[in-house]
Amino acid sequence: MNRRFSSGIFVLLIALFIATYAIPAYKQKVLSSKQTDFKSAVFFDSMMQVQANAWNMGDLDAFMELYNDADSMLFITKHKTTFGKKALYDSYSQSYWKNAQDRGLLSFEIYNSIPLDYQGLVYLVHGKWELKLSDTAQEGKFSLVFKCMDKKIDWKIIADHTW
Repeated sequence: MNRRFSSGIFVLLIALFIATYAIPAYKQKVLSSKQTDFKSAVFFDSMMQVQANAWNMGDLDAFMELYNDADSMLFITKHKTTFGKKALYDSYSQSYWKNAQDRGLLSFEIYNSIPLDYQGLVYLVHGKWELKLSDTAQEGKFSLVFKCMDKKIDWKIIADHTW
């Protein structure tokens, strides 16, 4: 057998092995909903704590800073779907920013963060929110899709499903 031909077959076999076994195993590892990257969970938790602090201090502009500016930014609740940061801002200002008692104290707890792409630039973050009002408390869950907009520095929420 020709040496060049056998080298080509060897390369082909390696490529076939990678396509058959290595890529699906990597895909399963990266996209598994049962695995949470501890570093990313801490990272997203710290961002959410900054957001909760902004809410609790009454700074709606700082609270909204985590949301993507695009009109395609999506916010879904059991009552409605909102597109765009400005529409979400207006909704929050009308319902929670009339006075501090309406706003209450917000806290978050992150359950997990799951990478949704191979580069680690898009994450699904799942957790719980609690809003303590003067005489009651409300709580619920959320799933956020964070996307890195610039060199793993500028992370923004591109979709928020809160219930």
